[in-house]
Amino acid sequence: MAGLSRFLQRSKTCWTIVAVSACLLIAAYVFTAPPHAAPPHFAQPHFAEPQTAQPHTAQPHTAPNSTAQQSFTLAGVTCNSDALHKLETRLHSFNGRLLSELSAKHNFAPAVPDGENSWQGVLPSVYIYSAYFHRNDSDPVGDIRLVGITSKSNPIFQNTKNFTCKVRTESGTFDGKAEMSLIPEDHGYQFSAAFVRCVISEVPSAARVEVALQYSAYPLVWINVHQYSRNESQEVISVCVRPLFGPFENLVRLVEFLTYYSVLGVKQFSFYVTGDSRKAYHFLRLLGDQHNVRISLHSWNLPLATHLIHSYGQLAFTQDCLYRARQSSKYVTVVDLDEFIVPKRYATLPEALAALEKEHSGKVIGNFNVRNQFFCLEYPPETSLETHPRVPLLTPVYTMRQSETWPHASRSKYIARPNAAAVGGIHFIWKHEGNEEQILVPPDVMAMHHYRRCCGIVRELNKVTRDTDMSRFTKQIVNHDLIRTLETLT
Repeated sequence: MAGLSRFLQRSKTCWTIVAVSACLLIAAYVFTAPPHAAPPHFAQPHFAEPQTAQPHTAQPHTAPNSTAQQSFTLAGVTCNSDALHKLETRLHSFNGRLLSELSAKHNFAPAVPDGENSWQGVLPSVYIYSAYFHRNDSDPVGDIRLVGITSKSNPIFQNTKNFTCKVRTESGTFDGKAEMSLIPEDHGYQFSAAFVRCVISEVPSAARVEVALQYSAYPLVWINVHQYSRNESQEVISVCVRPLFGPFENLVRLVEFLTYYSVLGVKQFSFYVTGDSRKAYHFLRLLGDQHNVRISLHSWNLPLATHLIHSYGQLAFTQDCLYRARQSSKYVTVVDLDEFIVPKRYATLPEALAALEKEHSGKVIGNFNVRNQFFCLEYPPETSLETHPRVPLLTPVYTMRQSETWPHASRSKYIARPNAAAVGGIHFIWKHEGNEEQILVPPDVMAMHHYRRCCGIVRELNKVTRDTDMSRFTKQIVNHDLIRTLETLT
């Protein structure tokens, strides 16, 4: 607290933080696009703020069973602060030692992902990653939904007459009607994530089902179809992490992320990795094998240059995560490695979700939308709270955050019922399967702690809140076997 007190004494000026709302691009999507037309537009979901979900601004806020949150003005914070420079230097040094030890003890052979999904070119400017058989009570026959990417100017949108699909089982092949629709949030790039819906007239009853798209005289490329039941069983909640691309080597952040969510009751993790992140892939395999953490690793060999599609195909990954989770989880959340969803009144996420279900028992729940709070790495850490000086963990010592809690749909994330989600977005669910509702969770019930650099996102860094809600979990985190692994390796 000494460093923090010095900053408080030096504080002389007061700045007003400007709440920044991200501009969401409204793109088109429905599962049944009209023929001879580009996908139609539809409205962004409505986000009415409940009275209990107002931003923390002028007054300190106390959540039930949490530490008081104190707001103040912090002087001397810059985009290139000493605190940030020291953190980056320390992380670089620690990860370097960790990688050296791992390289000496383990052979980083070519990665072998779980499952058989990989990106395949099936038609000109159409690439498919996975396919899922979908059926509900109102549609006993169902359809097959293919997760893919396509050029937004693809001629198929203007000429659907020759666009069909074929379904193959060991007993034969039959035809279906193909419909392709863009998924929202393409951010103006040339390519967009897309769904292709293969409408069939009979239920394929076979252990293995494959689907292929047919357009003009192009050859067929067969894709295995995932089949699942709609029973909400097994894990209460699983976590998906968006594709790790580039030479990702921040292994200590991986461990802190896995440790936190394991402490919070998550049993299943899914990562999407590229060939460039081979070391991260092998480290995740090692952690899963040694610590009984269920980690699924999926290949993400995106066939496009990164400048042609938003964030390495993030929206396609999101759909695959949601549909894949239908088999294994009642709820799933899609987050980045620097995003920590924190229940403010309960010890675990399953307990918090059960309480929210009870509170909203009269509704058909589709997802819970959780607001974002930035714990900016430009702020000085409270080094007096550090319990493991050798391991540079962020969550125990970064207790200062931007005072403003961001609104729903702007930097927020969601915990979704995968069986209810038809189209997932980055910050909210675009479309549910039926009449399911989106529940807006107040930040004194659950909030997302976002540990990252804020320069360029937050206009003014000076107005902050000291928030120690995460401290309830610190003891379990620092004593977890995953953290002890870092100590023994370095």
